[in-house]
Amino acid sequence: MKSTTPTSTAVSLTARIALILCVLLCGSSRGFSDTCVPTPADLAAWWRFENNAVDFQSGTSGNLAGNPIFAPAQVRTGILLDGDGDAVALGNPTNLWLQDFTIEAWVKRSDVIRASKTSPFGVIFGGGYGNYGLFMWNNGDLQLSKGGANNVTVGTSITDTNYHHLAVTKSGSVVVFYVDGVSFPAPAYNPTFEFYSTMQIGSGVLIDGAYTSSFWGGIDELSIFNRPLSASEIASIYLAGSAGKCDPFAIMIQPHSQVGYWGKSVSFQVKALGQDPLTYQWWKNGTPLNNETNTTLVLGNLQMSSGGVYTVTVSSIAGTITSSPAVLTMNPAGVSIASYVGVTIDGVAGLTYGIQSTSELSNTNSWRGLVNLTLSYPTQLWFDLQPSGSPQRYYRVVPGPITIP
Repeated sequence: MKSTTPTSTAVSLTARIALILCVLLCGSSRGFSDTCVPTPADLAAWWRFENNAVDFQSGTSGNLAGNPIFAPAQVRTGILLDGDGDAVALGNPTNLWLQDFTIEAWVKRSDVIRASKTSPFGVIFGGGYGNYGLFMWNNGDLQLSKGGANNVTVGTSITDTNYHHLAVTKSGSVVVFYVDGVSFPAPAYNPTFEFYSTMQIGSGVLIDGAYTSSFWGGIDELSIFNRPLSASEIASIYLAGSAGKCDPFAIMIQPHSQVGYWGKSVSFQVKALGQDPLTYQWWKNGTPLNNETNTTLVLGNLQMSSGGVYTVTVSSIAGTITSSPAVLTMNPAGVSIASYVGVTIDGVAGLTYGIQSTSELSNTNSWRGLVNLTLSYPTQLWFDLQPSGSPQRYYRVVPGPITIP
């Protein structure tokens, strides 16, 4: 068996310098940081396995096959696979149709003899036939492959049952494997990957209803980047240890502009991604709203003065970000200007509304009060019994009571 001690294999000077710099910057005697490392740019997918199979980057969830379980791992929880048909089925997401990339994860094998119970190798990430995949042979060697075609490997092995940080980068024909932050350059390798089959975590392709080459062990924090990460970036992820990568900090769902009606209610919502704890503060026209510190802002018993520009600030250890502005436009009762003699008032039962009319829309001072109407029902129809032959009237509804000439 090959030793997993990084210094037993020739490593690049770049990787050694990166590790030394990271240790100095992290300031930890054991080589691990106590805080998360900022997530490198160009993240394509990230399965954190925090008791689910959600891709944290896209929000879509993989489907569990077989009987994998979630259990304590390197960074909080990870997924454990039994080596016999377990998988996380991903479909064939186009954001992973890559020729150059990085695959990185924390991985542990459950047995020092076998990486799979049904195959000479266990798949960590598998793209199926024609696609790219990372797997571990039963002897612990790592390999990058084009499914059903060719592959490339290096002489470094994982032969214990501890968690190790594994990564592989590809840029053109340059492939580099990493074990615990130390690089192992591979021979030139530049196939053209094809994307006509499904992708899986922890297994190869689906054959006769069963996933092949299922990995026997744990996988945690599996990420794919759409570029090759640098040696220092990979070393930083390794040295973060159990603190892991920091959550991306962004507002995923912005509050939307709305029309509100007098006496009714509206709500604004925001969804943010970031390192817990996240805190929220809602604002109106640049002024903070007292006690409005949740992901949802509910405004009840709206008044005409409730209209304005609403925003929310979200704060985390990474800083503070502000949402896009959401404009609340107020209407008295679900109608602005109507030209038909029957005016439908969509309002609040018990409130009094005033109905005004004009025959000159261009004259903003020509609106005259016709009637005050207290609604018996939330929706009520009112008719103007004006004599035939009268000039065309336009109508609007305003909060009442109003002055009637």
